[in-house]
Amino acid sequence: VLHRWTPEQHQLLERLVAQYGTEKRWAEIATFIPGRSGKQCRERWLNHLQYGLIKCVGMGWEGRGAGVGSVGWRLIT
Repeated sequence: VLHRWTPEQHQLLERLVAQYGTEKRWAEIATFIPGRSGKQCRERWLNHLQYGLIKCVGMGWEGRGAGVGSVGWRLIT
């Protein structure tokens, strides 16, 4: 069963990451978000919420022009 992340869970995850950091503390962070595992929290942070991460539509990964409509992620440095 797919349980989508709510905006409230996103805000809570952001606050917990700011408090605990990201160095192997995901299981501890997950104890504050009911129904979420440490792995889910880690993946959500790294793939969707991490600061500096933007979703690039139409550019493909790393701007290599994979085609219109393709989706890629890029870390802003």
